[in-house]
This record gives sequence, structure tokens and C-alpha cells, in this order.
Amino acid sequence: MFCPARSYQAGSGTERLHNAVCVPLVEAIGAKVIVTAPTLAAERRRVALSNRSILDSWLKENADNFKWPETFGGVTCFASLKGIEDTERFCRSLAKEHGVMLVPGLCFGHPDLIRLGFGCTEAELVAGLHRISAHMAEAYL
Repeated sequence: MFCPARSYQAGSGTERLHNAVCVPLVEAIGAKVIVTAPTLAAERRRVALSNRSILDSWLKENADNFKWPETFGGVTCFASLKGIEDTERFCRSLAKEHGVMLVPGLCFGHPDLIRLGFGCTEAELVAGLHRISAHMAEAYL
């Protein structure tokens, strides 16, 4: 079914048609997602847990350069870079020189932190962490 937004005109009576057509479709999609959620989420959960373990190990190995509060959900973490006050410059140079994107904490109201995502493939995570280590060694140690 198709629910064009332009068919909705307040006060014209078409809003009832719009709702009547869309609600069963939305409910059907929602029901399918609820029934299949464990299957849909299982692989993402496995990847997230595996990558979190890799990230934990890397952060422990690099504890002289990084400090982070342990996270318990999601696939991002916030970390501080010891000795680096300008995280925006660090993130920009890392992206330009090594092709790795971190988000400076300034974007979240915490300019002293960086946000690192780990919801990618294991190979991408390992390569990205290696490049971050290399960048730290080249430019900041």
C-alpha cells in the first residue's frame, strides 16, 4: 500500500483515509519485526559483543594513551586521549591521514573526549584501531 504525504490535507477529510490506509500497514510491519526481532538482532548482537571484546583489549593495551569509562550497551564509546586537548584537530588529522573517522566530543558537549564506534565488521575495527595507534605514535607521542 502507498500513503502519499501529499494526500494529507488538514480539514479536508483525507486525514482519515490516510490513517485508515497506513495504520494496518504499520501494524503489520511492526508485528513482523516483533516476531523476527531475535533473528534480526542475533548477528548484530554477536558482532557487537565480539567487537566490544576487541575494543576492551585494545584500550587496555593502550591505557597510557586512552582513558574510557566502561560501557554496557550500544556500539559506541567515549574516550579521552591523554595529553591531547584538541580532539577536533586529532580527529580531522586521523581522517585525513589514515582514513579513520572518530567524532570529536565537542559535537556532544565534551570537547575533551572522542566518540569511537565499533559496530562495523571485525576486520574494519581491527584495521581502524591499528591506524589510530599508528597516528598516536606518529603525531602525538
